[in-house]
Amino acid sequence: MNTKATATVPAKLIACVVAILLVLLGVVGLVLPLIPGILLLVLAAVIIARHFPSIDGWLRQNRAFGRHMEWADTFYELPLTEKVQLGAWVGAKVLLDSLALLGSAVIKLWNAAVETIRHRD
Repeated sequence: MNTKATATVPAKLIACVVAILLVLLGVVGLVLPLIPGILLLVLAAVIIARHFPSIDGWLRQNRAFGRHMEWADTFYELPLTEKVQLGAWVGAKVLLDSLALLGSAVIKLWNAAVETIRHRD
């Protein structure tokens, strides 16, 4: 179970706002390949669970989310420097994936333009 003390009302409100934003981005991410949708949805669930013990208990009993909740516990125990490093690695991965997708789209557009020019000649 969640061993953290009960959060204050402003902390719960901020957690809810952040979780709602993550859910919205996660839903968009399920459609767009640039945004890691499932990761954002899991993060939203973990944030909400940190502030609402009943949701925490439900997620820990869930087969799919239980292991993610254990991962979140280990993440919260990391020192700040390691959290920042992990965030930087995830950010770099998202950036590289985005650049690869963008490069692929540019190459496809370039090839389509070349084909269009060839058919004109």
